Amino acid sequence: MFPLKYGHPAQLSDEPSLEIEAHILLDPCKKGEAFLISFEAGGLAVPAEGDDEDKYRADKTIEILGLNRLGRLVDNRSDKWNKCLFKILEYENASGHQALKIVHRALATNALKEMVKPEEEFSSVALACINKIAPMPLRQEIMT
Repeated sequence: MFPLKYGHPAQLSDEPSLEIEAHILLDPCKKGEAFLISFEAGGLAVPAEGDDEDKYRADKTIEILGLNRLGRLVDNRSDKWNKCLFKILEYENASGHQALKIVHRALATNALKEMVKPEEEFSSVALACINKIAPMPLRQEIMT
């Protein structure tokens, strides 16, 4: 049985309970729910910014599904975060003549765009890193 918000399933004989029955676990197939989980630099899954109910549901999903219990998984997410961070720093620290600076920034931007493609492994980690660390112009360029 899946965990429910109020701890018990609705009763067919109790119409008000049918109206308030609500699931706790996030549905990754439901548009927007997967984005209620974010990631940190160490590779840990954390609730994304949102209202208290969304944070509660994300926290419970992380706990119940054990999204942080496998060290190798957390390490792989951390590696992806670090690769993304490295590209953000390349973008921010691009130097040289203006033409060279433009080329370095374009290369870093293109690499980040690849990292956030949905078919890429740990793309949500890269997206979280970009949203939390990248300067606004870079974020806007990646999201277009």
